[in-house]
Amino acid sequence: MKLKIENYAKALDGGVGQRRYAWRVFINEPPHVLDAIESIIYTLPPTFSRPSRVAGNANDGFVLEGYGVEEFNILATVLYKNRTEETQQYHLDFSKPWPARAVSA
Repeated sequence: MKLKIENYAKALDGGVGQRRYAWRVFINEPPHVLDAIESIIYTLPPTFSRPSRVAGNANDGFVLEGYGVEEFNILATVLYKNRTEETQQYHLDFSKPWPARAVSA
């Protein structure tokens, strides 16, 4: 089953040169789908100090937060509680605005 992965991003103030962004990636599915997931392994580009990161909280949609200067592809490996797994790719899009009601980064 292909999950709906989404993200928010916002430009940060300060610095000279390239604009820096805060971003949040999460799984946007109903609770019964999230409850079937054990964890998500997000694989970021090798330029990150820790390119492989695990999110294990269904209550927050398996959120992953970070900072960056350019968009990139994320590989999400979904580990289900029934011991199956699937992998899908997601493009982090800095044009997707951070909603006013979301907790800020």
